[in-house]
Amino acid sequence: MAEKLNRDDFVMRAVRALPTGKSKGITVSPKGALTCAFRLTYKADPKATVKRLVKTGQLVSVSQKKGAQRLYLPADAPLSWQDRGKVALSRMGI
Repeated sequence: MAEKLNRDDFVMRAVRALPTGKSKGITVSPKGALTCAFRLTYKADPKATVKRLVKTGQLVSVSQKKGAQRLYLPADAPLSWQDRGKVALSRMGI
């Protein structure tokens, strides 16, 4: 890579490029691919950058077991339980 991306762009590019299989999100864990690549590039932990992107609405974070989280672009995020309930009610005609 000729020029270094800023931290936000790095994380956003990772969320677009790293998903595998049917899932459109990536897992962020202490020993995950995003964390390792971020540390190699910036000599820092990606937590602050991820928190900022989630807070500004550029990413959606879904908590998982053992301290990991799953990151999605807003358009690719799974429905929340409230949204799933609304979908079910509309299908039932209620």
